[in-house]
Amino acid sequence: MALNQHTDTPFPLTSLIIRQARKSDLPELEWDGEYWKFRRMFAELYRNSLFGQTLLWLVLTPDNALIGQAFVMLRSGEPDAADGSTRAYVFSFRVKEGWRNRGIGSHLMQFIEDDLRKRGF
Repeated sequence: MALNQHTDTPFPLTSLIIRQARKSDLPELEWDGEYWKFRRMFAELYRNSLFGQTLLWLVLTPDNALIGQAFVMLRSGEPDAADGSTRAYVFSFRVKEGWRNRGIGSHLMQFIEDDLRKRGF
């Protein structure tokens, strides 16, 4: 169970929404200006996701508030990092401060590991 940041009401982690980022989500990845300097990188990673090179996973509350994210590189120019078949690279893994220590990061990592297994990694 996690607690709702605003009401401290418990809700199951399974009520969280984990989905891939959409183009309209890109401004949200800046986390209210904290990561504005990565704006171009987020756009490039999104473009790469359209070609199956990266996955941009978002964690949202049932009311669609972004509370976490993780990016997965599936293929890279550095095969030691991500070779497209046996090795992927997880990065930009974060959970918003008010939501930490509630199992959300572990839930997201388990989701990513399960997804990679389904993809044959």
